[in-house]
Parts: sequence; structure tokens; C-alpha cells
Amino acid sequence: MFCTLILILASGIADMKKQSSAFSDFFYMLRKNKSAMVGLIIILTMVIVALLAPYLAPNNPLQRSLSTRLKPGFWAGKDYAKYPLGTDYLGRCLLSRIIWGTRTSLSVGFIAVLISTVFGLLLGVIGAYYGKWIDTLLMRIVDILFAFPSILLSITIMAALGAGLEKAMIAIGIVYTPQMARVVRSAVLVIKEMDYIEAEKALGASHSRIIWHHILPNALAPVIVYSTLSVAGAILDAAALGFLGLGALPPTPEWGSMLSNSRQFLMSGAWWAATFPGLAIMFAVLGLNLLGDGLRDALDPRLRV
Repeated sequence: MFCTLILILASGIADMKKQSSAFSDFFYMLRKNKSAMVGLIIILTMVIVALLAPYLAPNNPLQRSLSTRLKPGFWAGKDYAKYPLGTDYLGRCLLSRIIWGTRTSLSVGFIAVLISTVFGLLLGVIGAYYGKWIDTLLMRIVDILFAFPSILLSITIMAALGAGLEKAMIAIGIVYTPQMARVVRSAVLVIKEMDYIEAEKALGASHSRIIWHHILPNALAPVIVYSTLSVAGAILDAAALGFLGLGALPPTPEWGSMLSNSRQFLMSGAWWAATFPGLAIMFAVLGLNLLGDGLRDALDPRLRV
């Protein structure tokens, strides 16, 4: 009995050392990738800005003042220092709206991808693991969703659900579900043919145990990478819906709706009203794409030395 306990303890310590080594290798590869670190810095900065929006915004993002309508920012002189990035067509502080819009846009992106990841994991794992008619049925549903262009499917769902930020999250989550399901399914099809899965089945392990303890942990690497890249696409789709007036309802600060409402003033000289929200979208997507590429490289065992 004592020897058995010693063996179990030794095995547990060995597993912990292996996991610690794997995490160390992962973070080493991530730190070595300069572009990934740039992306991580951009995203962390945006997350901090979103969390501290009430303290960082210099003005009330909803306060209107037609007397200060379309005023320039700091580049026009000290007289305009109250509004560092200028004002929009209703005289609202553009910097304050971009800061609060960071919270809105990131929330839509992350929650939408969380929805797609949950349902994508469910469809992909069940279909690939059990196979046969279950896989055929689920994948045909996925194929039907794939048949529609993403933005068209989003608009169709929004037409059924109605406009609003929460509805946009659901619509974008549904749009990204089939892509996530395909990624998960391809990973599970490879994993379930591994020798250790066959050994677990021979030892009498239940399907739920195999899925939770072996299939899911080993399928997480591509899911993490694809989820990170999908957040960038979700933010773009949310901005597109906001641009079309189907996303966040006024006066909620959201980058896409800010871009839509200000585009008509580009030719009249108020370039800042549309330029800065567009730059916010660009930096968010850039940071997530750089981070996603870095995670892909860090999680790929073939690139480790």
C-alpha cells in the first residue's frame, strides 16, 4: 500500500513537471515572437482602457453641445485642449466616445466568440467523436450555415432578432459557430485515432471521461488560436453592423456606428470624426491578428527547439 502511494505521488510530481515544462516552453516561444508581443501589448492596453473608461475619459461621452459641433482637437491649438481628438457632429467628445467604445467593441467581440466557441466545441466534438449519422447530420447543418456570406447571415439574424448590442453578439456568435465546429472536428478526428485513446477504450473508460480528460485538452491549442483570430473578425463584423445601424443603438458609443455617423463629414474638412474611430478598429484587429499568429507558433510543437 505504501509503495503504491509512493508511485502515485511520484507520477503526480512527474506530470506536474511536464506541465510546468510545457507552459515554460509556451511562454518562451511567445516572448521570442516580437510581433506577438506587440499584439499582446496592444490588446492589454485596450483591455485596461476598457476597464478604466470611467476614469480615463476626459468628458461625458453622451453630453451634446451643438456650439462645439465638429471642433478640431489638440493639433488646432491650446484653445481646443478640452477635446483632445475633437468633437463629433453632435459636439460630443470624440476621445471619450472612443474610450467607452473600446469597452463596447471588445465586449461584443469576446462574448460573440465565446458563444461560437461553446457551440462549436459541442458540435465539433460530438460529431467527430461519435461519427456516423450524428456527424453527418451536424455537419450538414454546419454546411447550410456556411452557404451564407457571414455579413449577410448576420443581417438576416439581426432582422429576425431586432437591433441592439446583445442581439449583435448572438448573431455574430451564430455566424462564427460553423467555422469553430470545423476546426474542432478536424482536431478531434486526429486525436480520437491516437493509441492512448484506444488504450483508454480498452481499459473500459467511459465516453465522457475520454472526451473531458483526453479529447478536449488536446484539442484546445487550435481552438485558442482560432478564437483569438476570430475576435478580430467579430469586432470587424460588429463594426459593420454598427455601420449599417443594426448594432449598438444610439447614443451608445461604438466604433462602427461612430464611423457611420461621421463619414459624411470627411469631405467637409472634419476628417477626425471618422478617422480616429477607424484607427481604433484597425489597431484592435491588428493586435488580435498579431497575437493570434504568435499563439499559433507558440502552440505548434514542430517549431520548438
